Amino acid sequence: MKKELFWFILILGAFLICASVNAGIYSWTDGDGVRHFSDNPPAEATSDISESEEIEYDVQKDRERTIKEEKYYRQKVRSVPETSQKRDLSPQEKEKIDREIRSTWNGMRKALMKGDINKAVEYHHPSSREQYHRTYQELSKPRKK
Repeated sequence: MKKELFWFILILGAFLICASVNAGIYSWTDGDGVRHFSDNPPAEATSDISESEEIEYDVQKDRERTIKEEKYYRQKVRSVPETSQKRDLSPQEKEKIDREIRSTWNGMRKALMKGDINKAVEYHHPSSREQYHRTYQELSKPRKK
């Protein structure tokens, strides 16, 4: 269990780091109505190009955020042992964790599908809610055709 949580947190952390490091993301909608995202502007002239603001990366701040998030998620999944001892999880424990993760994911997804950004960001760690709120707002803007 602890191994799975470690990998989950590691992948989530890597995703968040990569998302914050890639400053200058361009988004545009092509002639077919497909929305594109890139770190380079489109080659052809497009009228609805938008560029996100650059986010400064602070290593120390990111470490502190990662520690806070790890504690936060450990509290949410109380069955995670605090010790460094390895142990195999029972099928029931694995199923319980899987249900909790699916429930969280589905709750966030449903809120986003309804357009309720405030409810969707509640599923994220408090230290990263503002960043996700801005991201969800940007993604929910109507597409220009």
